[in-house]
Amino acid sequence: MEELALTFTADRPPFAEIYDAVSEQLLLLIFKARKLALDPAWHGWFAEQHRLLGILCAKKEQLAEIYKHDSYVIGEKEKPVDDVLYALILMRRLFNGFDNNQVSIKTWGQINKQPESWHGRFSHSLMAESAFINDELIEILIKAKAGSEPIPAEVRQGYCHQDLSIAWSRADLLIEKLNAWFAIDPLTLLSEAVFQLVYLYRNQRPALPDWLSRFGGVHIYNPVPTISDNPGFTEINKILKQHKRQFIRDVQSNADEREAEHLLDLYRNAAAKHVCDWLWEIMAYLKTPQWMPFLWKLCTVIPPADANKEENDAQPWNDDYCQITILRENLLELIQKNSLGEATRFLSDCLMRIYRNAAANKAQGLPASISDEEKKGYTSNHYLFTPPRELARERDAESVMGFEKWYQQNKVLLTSHNVKRTEKVSVEAWLAGLKCFDLKRGIPNGDAMKIKDGVYEKIKNDKNLKMPKGTSPNSLQRYHNRVKEVISARIDTLIEQQQTSNQLAPYSGARDAFKPLWEKSPIRSPDRTDKEQQISDPSDLFTQ
Repeated sequence: MEELALTFTADRPPFAEIYDAVSEQLLLLIFKARKLALDPAWHGWFAEQHRLLGILCAKKEQLAEIYKHDSYVIGEKEKPVDDVLYALILMRRLFNGFDNNQVSIKTWGQINKQPESWHGRFSHSLMAESAFINDELIEILIKAKAGSEPIPAEVRQGYCHQDLSIAWSRADLLIEKLNAWFAIDPLTLLSEAVFQLVYLYRNQRPALPDWLSRFGGVHIYNPVPTISDNPGFTEINKILKQHKRQFIRDVQSNADEREAEHLLDLYRNAAAKHVCDWLWEIMAYLKTPQWMPFLWKLCTVIPPADANKEENDAQPWNDDYCQITILRENLLELIQKNSLGEATRFLSDCLMRIYRNAAANKAQGLPASISDEEKKGYTSNHYLFTPPRELARERDAESVMGFEKWYQQNKVLLTSHNVKRTEKVSVEAWLAGLKCFDLKRGIPNGDAMKIKDGVYEKIKNDKNLKMPKGTSPNSLQRYHNRVKEVISARIDTLIEQQQTSNQLAPYSGARDAFKPLWEKSPIRSPDRTDKEQQISDPSDLFTQ
């Protein structure tokens, strides 16, 4: 009960380490992008992508018209136009071309191929997109002189081109999304947990237990599409806003240990859902995290009854058996990517879905006959195996806790290396130093400022920087010097240090697991063909 009280009264949500863990990954990425972009060898590439992103962002209304028609989902709230996300729909293929060691404009030439026919849900967007590419994009690319060579993989240290480009051009946007962490409201999380518990009890019991009685008059309906859209959630939130402390005392005094633990689990799962939503808001601007796909096949096999003994001896079993198969190469990759645990857990869920009725019948003494579903067989990517919402929330919590653990074992930036000064190296200090670094160098637009122009005042007034009141100019200068040192001399070593540490405590390669941002690209560059290397005039690529 003490853990429950501490959790429910905290001013921040559970998973206290996840903010620092995600912040460190973004800071390492942003620092690496600045080191490369300030290098004359690669500055042209970053400048080119920055110009192109700006041109496409200016066409956000036109791009919104292309992509919005086929993306509507019933019950989904309409979102405001995001110029960067719309621009990235087109630019992602450019960045993928760079990751494959292709000159950017050649990548665009390759996507400028119309299919023979248009079918399916997204046909409108595909036709409109093709028209935009033919009518405008090719001219934009040539005008922007989009012909830079890709950055070699060994120079990028595992980062992909898209992430580096966005970290250079839109670091302020990434930091704004990072700052949304502080908008996660513990009262909202508790309201969601209570909503789910009351909904569950209403469907299983004639009356609510005493410690939930204050919510007896709340009308609760099936929480679809989201809990926060349900009027019952609003009522619960209002009650808890007025009586939160008393409610916590009621839980401690009147709920049994099982009920309290259930409420605590629901609270953690609600927090994990909000944390994942927060993270995906950041990741929307970066390349989709890599994960190791897998495919299981399973079915029940019935040996033929009239087979002779020699034939039966050749069978794996002489009785009905469940056959589970996976490609050997897929299995080896799962082991290599630290993904086998997730793959086998998912297989367990699939087996439960197919065989649970037979197991229930057997437990009751009834015939556990083989169903047509068993004999038919399934692959693990079948829609039948989509996890229910509550299981999905539990997996969210596992993902958050897993990355917190990985961060504790592999962190390299949010630790103090200065033996002369005892000082916590906080996210806020790094972000303030980064802001100072960017303002003094005019990153990314070239509008550099001097200290006398009000650099420190601008930092103090930045709503996305959680600087303590009274932070002195000397402190800000120290933060700037620390960032400058890392970018100029230490960032490559820090990344290598984390990659080396990861070999002893590797990140999870599971589908929904959080992963370090340097894992999206191979360390070595693939070879390009002689024809690609001989191209000198970018405009020639459209006539070849």
